[in-house]
Amino acid sequence: MLRQTATFSTALHGLARTYSLSTTSSRVSLTASRTYASTSIPRRSQAQAIEESHHRDDPHHQQQHQATSSGSSGTSGSPGTGAGSGVRVPYYTLAELEAMTLLDLRALCKENGLKVGGRKKELVDRTFKYVHHHQQQQQQQHPRPSSKEAVKTGVANTGTERTAHIKDQLEREARLQKEQAAQMKLLEKEAQAREKREIEKRKEQQEKDARLAKEKHEHELRLKEQHEKELRLKKEQQEKDARLAKEKHEHELRLKKQHEKEARLAKEKHENDLRLKEAHEKEALMKKEQQEKEALIKKELHEKQQFLLKEEEKLKEQLAEAAKRVQAQAVGHEHQNAVKSATKDHTSGSASKEGSSRHQSNQDEWAKEKLPLGTRAAGLAMGLGIMAWFMSGKRDRWAEAQDGEKPKE
Repeated sequence: MLRQTATFSTALHGLARTYSLSTTSSRVSLTASRTYASTSIPRRSQAQAIEESHHRDDPHHQQQHQATSSGSSGTSGSPGTGAGSGVRVPYYTLAELEAMTLLDLRALCKENGLKVGGRKKELVDRTFKYVHHHQQQQQQQHPRPSSKEAVKTGVANTGTERTAHIKDQLEREARLQKEQAAQMKLLEKEAQAREKREIEKRKEQQEKDARLAKEKHEHELRLKEQHEKELRLKKEQQEKDARLAKEKHEHELRLKKQHEKEARLAKEKHENDLRLKEAHEKEALMKKEQQEKEALIKKELHEKQQFLLKEEEKLKEQLAEAAKRVQAQAVGHEHQNAVKSATKDHTSGSASKEGSSRHQSNQDEWAKEKLPLGTRAAGLAMGLGIMAWFMSGKRDRWAEAQDGEKPKE
């Protein structure tokens, strides 16, 4: 009998588990999560299933479960009545709670009267504390019965448990259909909102693409302008470099010509200095020769003057002797004239007067002839000296000496 009761309870639990899994696989995750939150057969651990099988074997627990099932028809629609109305809260491990989605956790919290707001970690902690606390209360209120009592009451409570299970299953299906309809509406709204978001997103993407295309076009234009500017700058730089190279080459040519000119001028200056030096030396030599010539000319002139003075003395002596002879001749001639005049005095008075006037004129002529004779002799002597000077070549040397002294003056 005990074996049959255990087998029946195990089969019943497997049937409920299979039904729950098949229902869950045919629905979306949110509906499945709400199914777990609203039913007494969620994804439970093996320890929870074993513990529930022991509770089913307990007669006292069967009575409590029947009371709970009879009262759940009036209170199943109101969340938050869990412990007060006798509804058994399923036990969830922390890993199972963390595996649920955020919507599942919120639905579970809502059906158990817990706070729905907050992040996922806060919902997990809140639900786990509530489930753990409620499980402790159930263990305190319904202690685990002994195996003998479970054997006695197992057979009696089997029919009642099956009836309650069928009733719970029908209520669960109705509640699932209602939640499925609400979920479908919610999904439609979410789909519409998602489609609207996608349209807005596409519109934003199109605007973004247009903006990016415009920015790309502007960027390409800037790159093109930059490239053209770089080419222009490169060309200008090349022209500038060529111009600078040409100017540098011309400057080097000018410097080369300047150096050549300076070298030529230096050479010409050196040659000019040499010529000037030679000219100075030649001038000094010529000056020395000129001084020697002048000294020689002065010496020759002095000698010539001495010679001319001697010749003049000789001429003066000769002139004096000639004058004496002329005077003696004149005295003799005068005496002869006096004799002649005396012989002619016996002529007429007119003849005597004429003779006296003629005598006077003869004396005047003699006086005239006497003076020019000395002058002519002196001039003859000077002419002979000058002629001798010219013929000797001394006059030419004296003229050259005079010409050499003129630049200095």
